[in-house]
Amino acid sequence: DVCVFCGLCSKKCPTGAIIVDRAAKTWSIKRFSCIQCGYCVASCPKKCISMRPDYTQPAGEKSTETFTQAPKDDQSAS
Repeated sequence: DVCVFCGLCSKKCPTGAIIVDRAAKTWSIKRFSCIQCGYCVASCPKKCISMRPDYTQPAGEKSTETFTQAPKDDQSAS
């Protein structure tokens, strides 16, 4: 929820596993491309990325997971 979609995580990723779309307020990760170097975590100015010490579960095909920022409630309308 605190991501500002600056794209630093994407720029620091040596394999291009993270893709940030600032206009759509989404970010995507290709988990099988991630080498778990941690550059994305270290470069995030809002510290909203974390990395668990897990391995990606085996799968029959490669996929991309996309995350969308939830719309913020407009408090001024109240």
